Amino acid sequence: MPHDLFDFDDIHALLRAQQPRKALRRLLTPDGGLRAGYFYDKNHAWYCVGCAHFDLGNYPDARSAFRKALRADSSDLQCLLAIGNCYDAEGKPKLAEKAFLSGLAMNPNRTISAKFKLNLANALFDQDRDTEALTLYKGLARRRDLVGDRARANIDRLRKRRHPPLKAVVPNLDEPLKVHGRLQSSDLVDDLSRAKDGV
Repeated sequence: MPHDLFDFDDIHALLRAQQPRKALRRLLTPDGGLRAGYFYDKNHAWYCVGCAHFDLGNYPDARSAFRKALRADSSDLQCLLAIGNCYDAEGKPKLAEKAFLSGLAMNPNRTISAKFKLNLANALFDQDRDTEALTLYKGLARRRDLVGDRARANIDRLRKRRHPPLKAVVPNLDEPLKVHGRLQSSDLVDDLSRAKDGV
């Protein structure tokens, strides 16, 4: 079957439009297998399946899909980043830390290395390892991109946690710290498009 009948541009559009269920119906057979038309790039297809499950909050299914994508291309660092993000979303920061460290051990380029470091710092933050998290955030704070913005925001949040203003001592007045400054699945989809299109 020609590749253009199973084009990933439509899948990316569905994910960006926050229609993950439609994306899954396009990618998967009724029994949960990958449609044969996407076999020409299993890594990319399973990655998209993982993004769709992540958006639905199905983190174990997302993690399983990202692992299948990684098996299809063991050098795909985006998969390790996404697996760590699944663990993070499940509230398992030690497992997230392990995934992010595995990605960094593969000696990624500067851009993806910065994303691993940011999310590693977030995992350390969630384990109350503030000094280690702060060191990583400070190393990223000079960047003039999304990673740098989030690192600077998280430095502020970390300082507030160490020295909270009086109103922060009263419960429920501030938003939870955990939800801020994370790379979301929509960021991963943008990375995916650039990576797969060779940009």
